[in-house]
Amino acid sequence: MREGRPINERALEAGLLRLAKTGYFKPIRKEDICVQLDDANHTANVSIHLEEIGQQRASLAGGSGQFGSTLGIAYTVFDLLNREELLSAQLEGGPETLQVLLGIAKEGIFGTRASLAFSVFSNVIRPRFARSAQGPFFSSHSAGISAPWTYPLTNTDSLAVNYTLSRTTIEYPLASPSDVPGATLGDVRSKTSSRSLGLGWVRDTESERVLFANSASGGWLGGGENMVRSSAEYGRIFRDPFFAPAGAWAFRTTFSGAGSYRGDMPFYARLFSSDELVRGLRPGELGPYAVTARTATNGATIYSASPAGANLATAANAEYRIPLAGRTEAAAFFDLGSGLLLPNWLGPAKPILLGATNGVLHGSAGIELRWTVPGVQVPVRAYYAVNVLRMNRFISLSENSLFHVHNRFSAFGWGLGTLF
Repeated sequence: MREGRPINERALEAGLLRLAKTGYFKPIRKEDICVQLDDANHTANVSIHLEEIGQQRASLAGGSGQFGSTLGIAYTVFDLLNREELLSAQLEGGPETLQVLLGIAKEGIFGTRASLAFSVFSNVIRPRFARSAQGPFFSSHSAGISAPWTYPLTNTDSLAVNYTLSRTTIEYPLASPSDVPGATLGDVRSKTSSRSLGLGWVRDTESERVLFANSASGGWLGGGENMVRSSAEYGRIFRDPFFAPAGAWAFRTTFSGAGSYRGDMPFYARLFSSDELVRGLRPGELGPYAVTARTATNGATIYSASPAGANLATAANAEYRIPLAGRTEAAAFFDLGSGLLLPNWLGPAKPILLGATNGVLHGSAGIELRWTVPGVQVPVRAYYAVNVLRMNRFISLSENSLFHVHNRFSAFGWGLGTLF
């Protein structure tokens, strides 16, 4: 809203929503907004009472991702150096992952509306995947720096450019290095450097969110990783005009892809999607399985299968949300998703895929309860999902070996933050 312009209630609501998302002000109630109309002069005086939480903020982080569930805390301090900067620190981990992040951000850089940030990160991953195979297959440690630049094109659109410099060290267990499907054998320890440049566009309104992000590494940027990544997301929410005025319909579609244009695609760069796309799935179950082999003590070759990851994943989600008492909300959901591994995008090293598991459509339906934690304003989610479209079949790996591809019929899960 601007002085002298016609009053726009939707613009007022959208502005207050963006202000509340910063987390530095207490929730804005209806009684905090006062609109005085002057019919004689055709003007309106709008006053909004804001109460600042403080220069410091702590919030919860984590949830369910590619490599299991995580829980962490994020701490931010504003204007500590009297330069209107934002300092942040985040620690997040779980049984299979650990992430540490330190960052500094500054808005209005060089007298413009743009913001510039600088962060240092360190990630450790030890995935175990499905219960049907032994693990962990490898451990990965990544460390590096990231410098994102963001420019607001409009009140709802923003453009972002990000440069990331990182180094990843992967260690394979000595006992069974061949258990990693599609990985180059013989190297017990490998190091990969990555220099990537990304470009993204986001539109975020009160009822709609659109996101496009693309990045490339290697080539003239340097480094040992030569990859292209792309992702897109569209989400929309609107009030129920038929059954309950307080209810709302929410929809989301998402797409992610990654591929190597020179050399091998690192195993850690594959997509091991789970219940962040289709609730009820374990890590790696959205993608295909690959045959793995190991040698027993008697010299016999033992065949098994493990998640191979995907380089192309897509999903669609639908929810009907109903607010309950206090800070609680209930939602009935239906999720659809599929993961596809295209060997030509992997480089020279290709796994032996089980074709019957590649590109399979998964679906789940269930109920989710959400409770917003007071103070930090972060929702905690708990759901029960029934896998209505799931895999449950036996596949022959050799003359004497059968593999049972089995997704759970139902599952409980949890997460922090909004799914979409």
